Amino acid sequence: MVSTKLYVGSLPEGCDNASLEAIFAKYGKVDECDIVKNYAFVHMANEDEAKLAIDALHNSEFMGSKITVEASHSKVRPKPG
Repeated sequence: MVSTKLYVGSLPEGCDNASLEAIFAKYGKVDECDIVKNYAFVHMANEDEAKLAIDALHNSEFMGSKITVEASHSKVRPKPG
């Protein structure tokens, strides 16, 4: 099972949501795209589209940088207290 939430690492400076979403949209519907400094989380509509995006974009060049794309393994951490 592949997560629909993808981690995208090694983003170039100046990357914006529209540019990032555009390359992922080639592989399916992008539900959400959140850039945090030099990495991002991209949410694809379903697992098949997420897998296509991983296979096509992992270790590919984007705006002059080699990006990593993998299924996100982050879990929501319970708040202490």
